[in-house]
Amino acid sequence: MVRSNCWRIEEEDLRNSIHLSLLAAAWLLSSFASAEPFRAAISRLSVPAETPFEVLIAYPTAASEAELVEGPFKFRASQDGPIAPDSVFPIVLFAKGNGSAAGSPLVHHDLLLRLAREGFVVVAPYYPKTPRPFISRPGQTRSALAAAEADERLSGHIDPDRIGMMGYSFGGAVTLIMAGAKPNLALLSAYCREHGDDPKACEGIPTDDSLANIPSRRSDYAIPLKALVLLEPLGAPFGKDDLNTLKMPILIYRALQSDLRADGNALSLVRNLPAAPRQAAIPGGHGVFLAPCPPTLNALCSDPPEVDRIAIHNRVADEVVNFLRSSL
Repeated sequence: MVRSNCWRIEEEDLRNSIHLSLLAAAWLLSSFASAEPFRAAISRLSVPAETPFEVLIAYPTAASEAELVEGPFKFRASQDGPIAPDSVFPIVLFAKGNGSAAGSPLVHHDLLLRLAREGFVVVAPYYPKTPRPFISRPGQTRSALAAAEADERLSGHIDPDRIGMMGYSFGGAVTLIMAGAKPNLALLSAYCREHGDDPKACEGIPTDDSLANIPSRRSDYAIPLKALVLLEPLGAPFGKDDLNTLKMPILIYRALQSDLRADGNALSLVRNLPAAPRQAAIPGGHGVFLAPCPPTLNALCSDPPEVDRIAIHNRVADEVVNFLRSSL
């Protein structure tokens, strides 16, 4: 449900229209550019942990791509192909959404594989179910990175000094925590007490005083990330003081018809970050950043007739690639 107080009305709409026109122009220009420099390969690593999980690695290769199927997802990549030789690539960690639930990062396969074809090594955990996502997800992300850095195939081909991170929805909060932000559960509880109309942010969050005395603190799993990309991020758990160490370049996307309230999440981050992030508004609902998918997942992939998800993803991918290239 779109609420009128989420947007800055005429001036904001004008800026969004201008931005989308610029995106369209950039995409048109990019269609005449050279093809991606690499093909994409994928592999899985196992992470031994208290709750073991797997990690998707998407990386550049010279091997041929073939159609692969995993669950409902179909995409083209080389299964376990060799990493492209004679190069060292930056790393992009990826955190999916859906909070405490288990799930696959392949709901974003088009964007992750595009990054691989453009010369990034993507590390994307298949997060297991957890009752404490604000603590568990950063730890699992750090373990996934350690597994990638220790993998023989990747050794010597990834640059541990050039690491960025991208997150969607709750994964946006995980990305901020990994960068050094302090999750403020008392602030989140207070927000949800006032905004029961933001279920995407507040589902399962107690609104009594049970979180009031929990201090916000930097995660032990935070690492020196060089750049962040946030897709429809959960921003309600972070105030100014919780974000004051984040000085790296940040790109924030929000969806114009999202039921995750922009003023309490994406736009709250824009207001509270110490340096102004780049930001973009995209037509569509909260799920518009998920890859186009088959009818079996129609609930995730249903868009209004005027929303062309494939075109939007092409444009977002162009921007994300250029942003990460210039920042890592």
